[in-house]
Amino acid sequence: IGFREAITTSIKDISTVKSAVCYGYGGVVSVVINVLKSFNIDIYLCGRDINKIKQRAQELNVYEWSQGISCDLFVNAAPVTDKPLTESTNFLDSLQGCKIVFDHEMPGYYLKEYCNNNNVQHIPGTSMYMPQMIAQWSLFLQHLNISSG
Repeated sequence: IGFREAITTSIKDISTVKSAVCYGYGGVVSVVINVLKSFNIDIYLCGRDINKIKQRAQELNVYEWSQGISCDLFVNAAPVTDKPLTESTNFLDSLQGCKIVFDHEMPGYYLKEYCNNNNVQHIPGTSMYMPQMIAQWSLFLQHLNISSG
């Protein structure tokens, strides 16, 4: 719910996004890939460990990112953007040429700063977590009889 809401409300026309690179290969990646595939977006997986990238790309039936591949959308699904981006292997290289960035990490200071300095649209993690939290709490509270007063 949350990631789909974040990108569909933040990107004017999702059909203009033809390719995406997802940085990270943990639990968040499965959700990201399912949503992006539903929009017929070509997906490239990137991260710090090339062996894990190869394994997860195969498991998730997506492409492995390599030098020279530039995508429309960059999705950060790793806890790396609250430190200098140069500290994360392949991060800046895979980000090159992207017009839109989604960052699941909050606040993600360094990635937000990069986007501001490079005229790249930045979609913060709060745009995913807020709708997701509302949906989760609605499900949780629907069975409780809460009365005011």
